[in-house]
Amino acid sequence: MIEVDLLPRSSTQGNRRVSSTPVPRKPLRFLLQDPWVLASGSIVVLSATFAVWLLFAGRERAIELDSALETAVLDSARTVVLTREAQSVAARLDTARARVAVIRNFDARRYVWPRLLDEVARALPREAWLVQIAQLSAEEGRVRFRVEGKTFDNFTLSSFWDGMESSDFIHDVRLVSTEHLTEPSVDSGEPQSTYFFVLEADYRDSRPEVLGSAAPLGGRR
Repeated sequence: MIEVDLLPRSSTQGNRRVSSTPVPRKPLRFLLQDPWVLASGSIVVLSATFAVWLLFAGRERAIELDSALETAVLDSARTVVLTREAQSVAARLDTARARVAVIRNFDARRYVWPRLLDEVARALPREAWLVQIAQLSAEEGRVRFRVEGKTFDNFTLSSFWDGMESSDFIHDVRLVSTEHLTEPSVDSGEPQSTYFFVLEADYRDSRPEVLGSAAPLGGRR
């Protein structure tokens, strides 16, 4: 007959008994009461929540950026069109200004030669006659011209010179040259003494208001 001893035996090193009973495990409620477990779980939950929030926020931001980019592209296209239209309008305005400037220049100078010839004719004595009047240069509001003519004596030339200088429109009269000539008379054919002269002067609008009420050619002021 076999006997089994189920009672624990005493150790030879002391009276301590070795129990074979297993250590009971902590239930879940004890784990939830552990501060480290709670802290770790809270961090995990917060991290997951923050990740989800970042995901949705990133999607919304991406949608907003796509919409802003599309709007910017449309605005840029409209800006390019408006810029080209503005450049075209500016070019047309420049062309119009240039044409208006040319027209104003012609309009401002339309009285120059009528007035100039009128002043020269008014200063010319009866004993002198003109051969040629030529323009030497022209600037804004100023014309340099040359007068070539003939007279019978130097006194008549001096009178013509003084008459041109007394004009309100003719200035800086200068005698370029004189030449004594002997030519046949138109009436009798006999030789007669004449003087060929060349004068240069400037035409300037000293009194622009006079132009508005300019007298007809050959008239007096």
